[in-house]
Amino acid sequence: MHKRVFYSTIMILALLLASMFSISLVSANSMDWHSYDEGLSVSEQREQPIMVYFYTENCGACVMMEEETFTEHKVQERGDDIVFVKVDANAERGLASQYGITGVPASIFTDSEGAVIQREVGFLDADQLVTVIDEVIENYDSEDTISEPENDNNEDTTDTGITTQEEIIGEDNFFRNMLVITVSSLVVAIAIIFHLNKMKGKDNQN
Repeated sequence: MHKRVFYSTIMILALLLASMFSISLVSANSMDWHSYDEGLSVSEQREQPIMVYFYTENCGACVMMEEETFTEHKVQERGDDIVFVKVDANAERGLASQYGITGVPASIFTDSEGAVIQREVGFLDADQLVTVIDEVIENYDSEDTISEPENDNNEDTTDTGITTQEEIIGEDNFFRNMLVITVSSLVVAIAIIFHLNKMKGKDNQN
């Protein structure tokens, strides 16, 4: 009976730890996408370049980038040094026209005012994209860009400052949620161990 209780407890703890690890991976392993206006705001406040990723829902190469490129940790971690913006070229035709998008996927690198630094059209695997991003980051200078596109769609790109606050709140919520999960799991584990030991005591009495 003692061995059965011990092995049951170990198994339960292992399952709890595996669940916590899976939740952590799901929460951390994702791209930090922004809308176009949000990206401009974040870029200005961080003094970092922007990668505007244009896609469409029916684009096969875009699906490949979503599944193979943007899921790579080495791409996601570049979000500390560059602002990722995602734009549906069909839904935002004015913005796509503004940047001369004639095919997708397209990755347009800009400064905080939307001026183009570099453009890459077509599918990029993780290694190719990381190489381009690192080059842009290394050479980034907000006062030295190629050209600033005209705002044909008259969209308001005023800096609201909302995004940065939301990002900070999001990070705080992530760590708070992980703490709650950890504490809750420990409480459940202790309760299960106590219950099993109680059952063992009853069996010994019998």
